Amino acid sequence: MRAIVLGVVAAVMLAGCEKPVEEMGYAEMQALAKEIEQRCTDLGLKPGTPQHQECRYVEAQKEIYTRRANKIRRQEFGEAMQQASQNYQQSIAIQQSRQINCTHRPAVGWGSATTTCY
Repeated sequence: MRAIVLGVVAAVMLAGCEKPVEEMGYAEMQALAKEIEQRCTDLGLKPGTPQHQECRYVEAQKEIYTRRANKIRRQEFGEAMQQASQNYQQSIAIQQSRQINCTHRPAVGWGSATTTCY
């Protein structure tokens, strides 16, 4: 069970593994700027035009927002998984410490024996 949970956590964390813009270094910012520039060019906008400039601005804002939102979601997911793990551990501890009482009634004649546990 624990291995499955850890696998799911790792997969989700790696799926949204981009760094927020505020945490990027110079080289990373330059690479992102080129990527955004290319997105706008791929849309058919000519570099140097007001439309291309507007596209770059909108794409940059979208990138900043998306990366921030993804970081928050990853943090919230991590917190939820930590809480779920604690709840699961508490549940197991309660089950292991719970006393189980059983009563047994032996068979009489051809009847059947019964055992009841609670």
